[in-house]
Amino acid sequence: MKIYAYFLLIILFVGTKAELTGRTTALKPFDSQTQQVKAISINFKIIPSVNHTWGYDIYRGGKMIIHQQNIPGMPGNEGFGKKSQAKKTARLVINKIEHGEMPPTVTTDELKKLLAI
Repeated sequence: MKIYAYFLLIILFVGTKAELTGRTTALKPFDSQTQQVKAISINFKIIPSVNHTWGYDIYRGGKMIIHQQNIPGMPGNEGFGKKSQAKKTARLVINKIEHGEMPPTVTTDELKKLLAI
């Protein structure tokens, strides 16, 4: 009977310690990761696309995360008619990424407001 009581105490002690440790260590990496994500730079590069149109690449921390050769959400393979349209859209996408929207979908209404289409 004593063995069962000791065994039960050990399980309770280890379980409680693991629970407390898990809570403490789970919060610290999350906080540091959040700060690291904010510190990583996000930028874009305008790229040529088919039929003399333009697209963009989005980079986070130097690594390409989006390669967009055509107008997002629109049918066809052609990109934007002007570099400025591609730039405005790339900036919108970066803003969405910075605010935690992944994937950063772009609507037709947003493209119209940007005068990108």
